[in-house]
This record gives sequence, structure tokens and C-alpha cells, in this order.
Amino acid sequence: MSFIPLLHALHVCANLLWIGGIVGVAVILPGSLGTKEIRGAIALRMYRSLANPAFMVSFLAGTTLLLMNPAYYFVHTHMMHAKLPLALGVVALHHWLGRRTRRMASGEATPPGQLPMVLLLVAAMGAAALALLKPF
Repeated sequence: MSFIPLLHALHVCANLLWIGGIVGVAVILPGSLGTKEIRGAIALRMYRSLANPAFMVSFLAGTTLLLMNPAYYFVHTHMMHAKLPLALGVVALHHWLGRRTRRMASGEATPPGQLPMVLLLVAAMGAAALALLKPF
């Protein structure tokens, strides 16, 4: 049995945990309950215990899949040309939110607005739709 389907399943499951975790962080930070330091500390725990480990698993599984069969992803199905920039946008927001979360937990930063959460959702849903539908 090929382990490629298992690698796909691992990538998808890790994505679910990653996106859920990082959107949770993006929801907690600008909230109104508690001080910004408390919200930062709660979000930091979610970031470190859920979002970041799931991101690492997703990234490793996805990169492995790409390296195992680049022709499939870049020649036969062209959806990866659109999916990768969306995924890289989510990765950039993930790291930006992680930095902001650490700074909020220590009292050095102000909460972000709702825009990071909206951008995360749009980019993640776009990447998922492209992966599922493979429109081109």
C-alpha cells in the first residue's frame, strides 16, 4: 500500500487543526474579555499548543507530497499555481499573528483588528476550494 493517501490525510487533518487554531488566535486577540495581556496569554497558549504544531505537520506533509510528484501538481493540474500563493499568505499571517500574540502577552503590542481573521479565512477557504475542486 502506498503511503501517499496517508500523507494526504495527514496534510488535510493538520490543516483543519492549524486553520482552526490560528483563526481562534485571531478571534481571541481583538476580543473584549479581560486585559490585552490575558487575551495575549490565552492566544499564545493556543498558538503554541495547537496552531504551530499543526502548521509544522501540515507544511512537512504538503512539502513532501509536492516533492514526491511535482509534475502532477505543476504540470497535470495547474491549480497549485493559484493554491500556493494563497497558502503562503496564510503562512505569513500565521507567523505575523504569532509574533503579535507574543508581544500582546508581554504587554508590548495592541490587539489587531478583524482584518487578519478575514484574510485568513478567505485565503484558507480559497486554497481548500482549489485543492478540492481542481478547477484547472
